[in-house]
Amino acid sequence: MKKSDAFKRWEPWPDKEALTFIETMSTVDLLQPDTWCQVGIADRESGALIGDIDMCVRPQENEGEIGFSLVAQWQGRGLGSEAVRLGCDFLFEHATVGQIVCITDARNLASNRLLRRLGMDHVRTADAIFRGEPCQ
Repeated sequence: MKKSDAFKRWEPWPDKEALTFIETMSTVDLLQPDTWCQVGIADRESGALIGDIDMCVRPQENEGEIGFSLVAQWQGRGLGSEAVRLGCDFLFEHATVGQIVCITDARNLASNRLLRRLGMDHVRTADAIFRGEPCQ
């Protein structure tokens, strides 16, 4: 496992389930309160799916939340930064949110650097368990 893949911890899906999920996300109404939506990140030239941005609007907290992942071989090219910036812009323009929140494992240095480059501040650290493993 590459170090950059260590923070995803996603299990592979059978093709049929993955296709159903993609089809569902392609028709979902974006930015419904307290409902996650995923938007693919595609290579501009080939159209290949290379990552995704997850977004959720939490009106009771006046915030939006963004998660992101990018295939390891596409990292380090500024594509993640561009996608997260566009996701934040989209939330501010199309939802009533006062702030954007991103939660990441403290050990995921690349993601933390990306968020700082975009002007986000580290607000707090909390112990957590994700898929049975401790993260910071």
